[in-house]
Amino acid sequence: MHTRLLIAGTILVVGLGSIVGSAFAANGWQGTGRHTMSTPGYWMLGADGTIYPFGSAVNYGEPSQSSTNPGNWVAMVATPDGGGYWAASANGIVQSFGDAPSFPLNESASGLVVSIAATHDGGGFWLATSNGQVITAGNASDYGSPLEAGLSLAGSIVNMVATPDGGGYWMLGSDGGVFTYGDAKFYGSTGAIHLNKPAVAMAPTADGAGYWFVAADGGVFTFGDAAFFGSMGGTSLAKPVNGMVVTGDGKGYWLVAADGGVFTFGDAGFVGSLGGKSVLAPIVSFASLSPGASPTSTTTTSTPGSTTSTTLSTSTTTTSTPGTGPPLCAGCTVWSNPPYTFSNQTAGTCGVASNTNVTGSLAKPPSQWSYPGAEKVYTEGYPDPSTDVSQLMIADIGSQGQSENIRTLSYNNPAAPPANDFKWNASMRPQGDWILVEVESSIGPTITQQSSQQLQVERNNGYWTNLWVTNITGTQWYQLTNYSAPPGQPPGAFGFLDPSWSPDGTKIAFAETYGAPDAQNLQGYWNMDVADFSVNSGGVPSLTNAQQVDYPGDVFYEMQDWSPDSTHILVQTVFPGFNAYAPSIASVDVQPGADFGTYTDLTDSPLSWNEHAKYSPNGKKVAWASSISLPSSIAQYGTLNWANYRAYLHNEVFVMNSDGTDVQQLTWFNTPGSTDSAPQYADWLWPEWNLAGNEIAINNGLDSVLQVPGGNSTWLVTFNGACG
Repeated sequence: MHTRLLIAGTILVVGLGSIVGSAFAANGWQGTGRHTMSTPGYWMLGADGTIYPFGSAVNYGEPSQSSTNPGNWVAMVATPDGGGYWAASANGIVQSFGDAPSFPLNESASGLVVSIAATHDGGGFWLATSNGQVITAGNASDYGSPLEAGLSLAGSIVNMVATPDGGGYWMLGSDGGVFTYGDAKFYGSTGAIHLNKPAVAMAPTADGAGYWFVAADGGVFTFGDAAFFGSMGGTSLAKPVNGMVVTGDGKGYWLVAADGGVFTFGDAGFVGSLGGKSVLAPIVSFASLSPGASPTSTTTTSTPGSTTSTTLSTSTTTTSTPGTGPPLCAGCTVWSNPPYTFSNQTAGTCGVASNTNVTGSLAKPPSQWSYPGAEKVYTEGYPDPSTDVSQLMIADIGSQGQSENIRTLSYNNPAAPPANDFKWNASMRPQGDWILVEVESSIGPTITQQSSQQLQVERNNGYWTNLWVTNITGTQWYQLTNYSAPPGQPPGAFGFLDPSWSPDGTKIAFAETYGAPDAQNLQGYWNMDVADFSVNSGGVPSLTNAQQVDYPGDVFYEMQDWSPDSTHILVQTVFPGFNAYAPSIASVDVQPGADFGTYTDLTDSPLSWNEHAKYSPNGKKVAWASSISLPSSIAQYGTLNWANYRAYLHNEVFVMNSDGTDVQQLTWFNTPGSTDSAPQYADWLWPEWNLAGNEIAINNGLDSVLQVPGGNSTWLVTFNGACG
């Protein structure tokens, strides 16, 4: 199916593709996206730093990964003579190869770097960040930026290209918005039109009087004197398009996809691709040779294990140290990131004796595992877990941890909220007398396991909900909060996420949303609160003295766990400048006093997902799920909504000291051939400590609610003695 759009006087055929695209775009010679040699040659850059040369292009070296630069390479650009190139990473590291000189950056990046463009003489370059910042190096001039102008972006910046004379540049937003600076002229955009898939790359014409850009589904848009030669719109693609380079005479162009597939149009010549081949990491950038270049394979500035790197104000040499332990999956890399002392080898008090698949056979007797009130409370579709609205359930715990006398406290109970209002995230007060649960507002939609994925994500994220408590018989229900959507927000833009009792039962910590997701904040807008829980003389419970413990500039929080002494909480949050899909685990001081609300970033991994953190029984260790040992998927899919992004996210389970040091990998679920290989994706790993701190049970998936492809499983990590 195709749709015809009239844009800037040019009729284009744009496909309604089903493949979503990358936030990162290709870069051509001089940052213009142009190729002007009669004998084609081009490079591709993988997110892991692998360089793939084709035609007359030569591999002059590959960017390294190290403790100071974990990788996640996003863009490259060639020198004017084709004898070298620069490669840029998302965290603002630039490495030079061949005859590309190294330049210090004139300022640090305030967001994730997405593009690099070189000056016309190769004497400098620009970096662009997703939030609209422009960073200069060498003789590159600062002509302005969306960030500097204080513009509110409808879509994040994905690409930047220079004008032919280097006297200006264009910046492209994912919504198709075009921003012009210096001598760059505006010839049109799709900023006011809804695109089927996000814009990912652009290239100017030879005279600078027009430009093309391409969307993730392969649809090509032309403006000014740019001619249309065809597109991949409407074609089923194995992977999204994420790069574009134009031929020297402007009569053709190449498109490149994340799997390295190359599509030629007009007079663009085909000299090779990676389509159909095994690629260690997704292709994120595409660069072409300059006119008249005669590259050789003898000139290089890199030596094994080191490269020249450009960082803020200095040029440094970084060394990549290979990880140890079981063989990793194709494309997986192990890297350090302060304050980590990362190791794949387990040793010392947390030496691992075994990691065993105990699906369906794990006994968790209450003498060894925690069950507040000797009961298990949870939510599940009822009467049919696979088709009905989730209800509050309770079960007695047998001597071996088995559930007995299972019953519902909310279904067909006149004392409870209506059965069509879902119940979620139930937990028993440590004293065993009250059950805390999220309950959907009556204005919310009916959501079951058969509802759309988007509705299920809204339920899982606590939208539409308020906090309630009930006694353990379900005869008394009390609503603790009465939040509603702020003016101007959609009805579902309120709710609570993962409320949690303090170990002493006197407080409840919870995240509450006040704004719906948008292009800038894919998880929505949230506050983090801690409130006192009390019961008056008449037996009526309430929340009082609610205090926000937000970190300045953060907009997302998810409660993780309380320290055993009730003085700190673990919070998942997205620190300012981080991608929405790179949340950190932070420790927050909630003791009365001067340090109340103080945040400590425990994970410090701006390109990794971190979640489901749990304190050990003695409070000295934290177990959590993270993608730190696996390639980042942010570069390719970091602008998708959560319902779609989660299919690309993979995690493992780690343990660290409660101050964030001594990180240790416990599982290799995503490593083919490992003893615990059980492919896992999204955020569906839950570690749970036993009371002695010498075992961790790991749920890979969650009952009928969150199904992992290939089947959910349960694993038991046993340590050589107490770990925490």
